[in-house]
Amino acid sequence: MTCPTVWLPVCHQLLHQTHDPADVPAGYDPEIIWDGLGLVSRSIVPHYRSDHPDSSMVEDMLSHLDARRLPYLPLRDGEALVVVDGEERIAGSA
Repeated sequence: MTCPTVWLPVCHQLLHQTHDPADVPAGYDPEIIWDGLGLVSRSIVPHYRSDHPDSSMVEDMLSHLDARRLPYLPLRDGEALVVVDGEERIAGSA
């Protein structure tokens, strides 16, 4: 499953455009942890060239990642990155 939360390696840079990560509700730990779960070695960019409402932001995301030479994997709707025993493959199709 991919979603914006999987983009954690670059999320801290992109999130500033939409949400202030320092804006934490009372009662929550204000420390921000950007490491993610470490399940993948690059940012997953979902909705690549799709009809999804958020797909218009994908090209901006890819430009951001390219400019910073950060690794990423764009996935089209219907695709998923499957990792088994350290081996990666793309499953599904748009």
